[in-house]
Amino acid sequence: MSTPNLSIAGTPAASPLGYFSWTSGQLGRDPYYILVVIYIFFPYFSSVVVGDPVYGQTLIGYLNAAAGAFLALTIPFLGAIADKQGRRKPWIAGTVIFMGVGACLLWLITPNAAGATLWWGFGLLLLINIAFAYSEVFHNAMLPAITPANRAGLVSGLAFSLGNLGGLSLMLFVLYAFALPGAQTWWFLPEVAWWGLDQAAHEQDRIVGPIAGIWMLVLTLPLLIFTPDTPKSGLTIGQA
Repeated sequence: MSTPNLSIAGTPAASPLGYFSWTSGQLGRDPYYILVVIYIFFPYFSSVVVGDPVYGQTLIGYLNAAAGAFLALTIPFLGAIADKQGRRKPWIAGTVIFMGVGACLLWLITPNAAGATLWWGFGLLLLINIAFAYSEVFHNAMLPAITPANRAGLVSGLAFSLGNLGGLSLMLFVLYAFALPGAQTWWFLPEVAWWGLDQAAHEQDRIVGPIAGIWMLVLTLPLLIFTPDTPKSGLTIGQA
């Protein structure tokens, strides 16, 4: 009788399908950060939506500061819940659904927004940033219980690589299909942006929200379907 592979936590590890499917969590999540936060939507929001790049950068600074302060207060409690309460997938599903739907709503944030539109957009970006960090906590907490100890580095590194590969692939798609047509005359580019997007209305910037959101909702499914969860410990949130 063969001895089962043990995880880092000392419990029987998941099957290869289970622990390799775990990587889909990062594959689904990271492109949002690459497209929306780093390269396209946040710069669009700070310069075009706000209309004043200096004030826009100030707002982004406030957003990051508010998210950081809130996370500093709540992440330790969330980490305790992730470690002691047992099940992590319901939390991952909840945060991913919120982020995916929220990212799709970024399409509605139009140039030169003012008043309520500007501030609900600011609030939405803030809440998605918080949910993103929460999803990381519960996603990372799954790894020690599902991966064989001798494959933890491989699986973790693969997840990181897939997340960046997914972000790069979507970035190239956005450039090819929406951002560069009409702006460049390279022979391999379409003559106009796909799907009839209006570049004058910055729809090539706004579309990254729905693209990242749908990608996240779909690509996280392998984790939710095939990766086993830790059984409930019986502790309530308060007890954890």
